[in-house]
Amino acid sequence: MGGWVLEVAKMALYLTFPVAAFHVFNSPEYFEKYVIEKKREMYPHEDELYREEVNQLFRDMNNGNLDNKIKQFNKMESERKNRQETNAATATATN
Repeated sequence: MGGWVLEVAKMALYLTFPVAAFHVFNSPEYFEKYVIEKKREMYPHEDELYREEVNQLFRDMNNGNLDNKIKQFNKMESERKNRQETNAATATATN
């Protein structure tokens, strides 16, 4: 059929392709360029304002001042739901 030259060429291809893929995809430049940038995009660093709000929430929880914040949150949620319902009704009426 193909002979020993074809078999050697196939074996070279079988060995070269995985080694080349390993070399390309495990290089530090590739890893930093694609993987680390994607990780930073998906999980951004917390900003100081967010951290301060969380710390303030913990302080309020420890001091027992959380009831007022819960009432404010529930009020905001009900207003948001009312706006969504109004927008949905308006969108349905216009169609």
